[in-house]
Amino acid sequence: MSGVTEPAMHTRPRAAAIPLPDRTFVTRLTTSYFEQIHPQFPFLHRPTYLEWEDRVFRSIAEDESPDPICLFFVYVVASVGSLATPIASESLPEAL
Repeated sequence: MSGVTEPAMHTRPRAAAIPLPDRTFVTRLTTSYFEQIHPQFPFLHRPTYLEWEDRVFRSIAEDESPDPICLFFVYVVASVGSLATPIASESLPEAL
């Protein structure tokens, strides 16, 4: 199906992600994810993920665009981690 595209795909509005919470809060969500979710579903290598998270926050601090793949994983882990912690609002997982 190479080269086949649906014309409507190019005109659909894209949802904008909310900005990442501050690093301290994301670290708490990451800890929640790795302590509560990861033992049951060990899909991520923790040291690699932590390197990606650090890369994202360094890029943000340097006013650069983070690597989109690393940023994706930070959003996903923060979102899933927020499901397992009482510190997050009910709407945070969906917003992330």
